[in-house]
Amino acid sequence: MFQQTTKKKMTASSIYFQSFPYGIHGETNLINYDFLASQARLFKPKLIICGASAYPRDWDYGQLRATADEHGASLMADIAHTSGLIAAGELNDPFDFCDVVTTTTYVNWGPQPVSKFDH
Repeated sequence: MFQQTTKKKMTASSIYFQSFPYGIHGETNLINYDFLASQARLFKPKLIICGASAYPRDWDYGQLRATADEHGASLMADIAHTSGLIAAGELNDPFDFCDVVTTTTYVNWGPQPVSKFDH
């Protein structure tokens, strides 16, 4: 049912959705928000998702919000791996900028319930 090429793995979600990754700036190793904005102008997303377990930096939710607003897109943050740092005030708070924020508690606190916050 699912096809895989050497460049792109086909999954169930890729049947319904097309995703485009955003990269990091080569010199700073930070998310390249300017490139993300230019990709959004080209592909006109309906949803921009931010959050990563493999990105050990803070997110500029304000800049992501501006890009989402430019295209009428929703902005979603997955804060499963950073929710404790956000709650402690050590990382930026996505709640003022994102339409939807999701997290889990088992990553940081044990059992496996999931929390979803709508703005």
